[in-house]
Parts: sequence; C-alpha cells; structure tokens
Amino acid sequence: MDKKVLFTLKIGDGEIRACESGNSAIDDEIYAEYKSAVLSFFSFYPADVVCERLKNLHISFEIDGQMPDNTALEAAFLDLFEKNPDCAPNSLFRADTTDEYLERWIENLRKTAEETPIDANVTGEWVEFDYGDKFYGRYRKVDKENPILLVSLPCYAADWNSLTPYLHLPCDILQLSPLGYNTPRGYDLSKRGTYGAWPVLFDTVLEVNEDAGYRKWALECVMAINKMRRPNQKIAFLGTSQGGGMSLVMSSVMREITVACAVEMPFLIGFSGKNYNKVKLFVGAQERSKMVTIYDFCAREHLFAVDPMSHAKRLDMPTLIVSGELDDQCPKEDIFEFSEKLSCPKKYVELAGAHHGYTAQFANLAAQWILTNSGK
Repeated sequence: MDKKVLFTLKIGDGEIRACESGNSAIDDEIYAEYKSAVLSFFSFYPADVVCERLKNLHISFEIDGQMPDNTALEAAFLDLFEKNPDCAPNSLFRADTTDEYLERWIENLRKTAEETPIDANVTGEWVEFDYGDKFYGRYRKVDKENPILLVSLPCYAADWNSLTPYLHLPCDILQLSPLGYNTPRGYDLSKRGTYGAWPVLFDTVLEVNEDAGYRKWALECVMAINKMRRPNQKIAFLGTSQGGGMSLVMSSVMREITVACAVEMPFLIGFSGKNYNKVKLFVGAQERSKMVTIYDFCAREHLFAVDPMSHAKRLDMPTLIVSGELDDQCPKEDIFEFSEKLSCPKKYVELAGAHHGYTAQFANLAAQWILTNSGK
C-alpha cells in the first residue's frame, strides 16, 4: 500500500518526501530532524511565510497532504539545532525589519482593534475594559468644546503616576495600564508569573506568538482609546520610560489623529538594533538565553515593531524628548540619537543630574508642550 505523502522538502539536489510513517527519499535521521523543524515552523507561521523564507536558502517546500500536529515544538527545535547549528533559525530565517513589515504590523493592529468588541465600565474615575481579557484605566472628562484626549502610558513598574500636573489642562485625560498589571485595587501580582517582573518584555522576546507581549499591550491601548474618544477627537501621548517609548510607538500607530507627544527617558530605543544583545542578556538573566537564540528571528521582528527607532520617520507631530544626564537604563546618547532621526517639529532636553525615572521637570515641560501644541 502506498504511503500518504504529507510534504516534500527539496534541499539542493536532495529531497525529503515526508509520509505518514517513515521517509522515502533520504537518510532517516536527517529526515526526522528536518521534519521536526518544518512541522515546528508550521505550528506558528503560515505556510506561505515558511515557504518564502526557505526559498532564501534555495530550499523549496511543497505541501501534498494535511500537516500533522506537532506537540513537541520546543523539543524539536532544541534537538534539531543543537545537532545542526548551521540550520538554526537565525540562518534559516531572516527577521523582517523593513518599512513594509512595519506598515503591515500597524495596519493589522488597527484592524484588529476595530474588529474586537470591548466594553468600558466606568466607576468614578476608574474604567474597567473588558474584551475577554480585562485591563484598567483612569479617565477625566472636561466640560469643554472640542478638547483633545491626553493619553498617559505607564512605566515598566506599571505605576499609576500622578495626573495632578495635567489636571489644569483643558483636555480629557485617559491613563492606561495595559495587560491588567495594575488595577483600582492595586497590582495584580498573579500576572508576574515566574519572571519576578512584569513579563511584557520577556513575552515579546520569548514567545513565538506575535500577539503576546508588547503587541497585545499596544492593541489594548488602541482599543481603549477608540472606546473613550469623543467623535473626531484628536489625541496626544505622554509617558516616562516604557510609557515614553510606547508613547512614541502609539503616536506613530495613530498619527492621523495625534497632535503632540511628550516623552521622558524613553525605553525600547534600539532594542531591535544596537541594543538587541543587551536585551538578550537581560532575558538570559532569567535562565532563558538558549530560548532567545532559538527564537532569534521572532524576537527581532517583535522588538522591531515596538522599537521607537523603527517609527522615527513616521512621526510627524510636535514631539518633546527628555533625557537624564545620569540615566543608566535609557542612556542619553541613545535618546539623542533617536531625536536626531526625527524630521517633525521637536524639542530635545537633557536634565542635568537626573537619574532614570519620573521627574517634576518633565511634568512641567510636558504640560506646556501639550498645551502649546493642542491648539487650545
């Protein structure tokens, strides 16, 4: 009885015909390794993406039957690439870090946000957003005609920073805590998992699913803003550290309605480029460095989409960038380099003697920047 052919993998002059049991064309050991790898690729990437990337190495792939499930994704990668380091994903795959990829990522993010039903339950100043998963925010609505919506995004610690410096501004204010890390009742420590820290960066780097980590963080921001905006309302972003880096990203994602952005010591700059190895070392401190290597191409793409450097040329709104002279987490040199890439109206300020973190100087500068550039 003939074996049912599932797929054919051609490598140079060699050929692997994967059947329901065994292999009809090449050494069993080599076949088993490539079969594990290919099945693994298909567990998290569409067929057309896998085929296109394999072509870059002159490897062609033809599906002849239904792909079987692979329940040992991680084990298959480890086994294959420890034996064949030249076939590791950073060789087989090249992270897509092009402008075209970023445009697709933004388009998909916005489309998903528009198509995902979400409820907003307001109790006093607090808002509970619910779309199956829950996250929270604080909202202040002003009795003004045509105000902008000022969106405040959180630092990595997920604190509810004081909004007092901005309450005098004639605008609605929405402060968000994506992923539900902070709530009206305090931090949800159950979301810290095994990392000992909020996992958003770890999930961005280590998860092959691009919907995890900062992609989900950004999606929840767009959904919340869409839900709370008045009709045709313009918006502005501000934040410190992670909130600063993601304010730059979100200003790019929603640039058609964004009138101003103010950021302090922004996080994530260069994470997919010059600072990528630092990110890997940070994640490696959690004893997951091998995983970063295995999923290297995924990590670079995921970080590229939320690296402010990737979005620099898209930013066309007045942007305030503040760095700290003594900041050892988000170095002033990186922030200045980013500011030099901007072609939009901008102001760069270095705070003398400032370490990493929220400062009163920034609050004053940001409030004035938002007021000046909001048209109010």
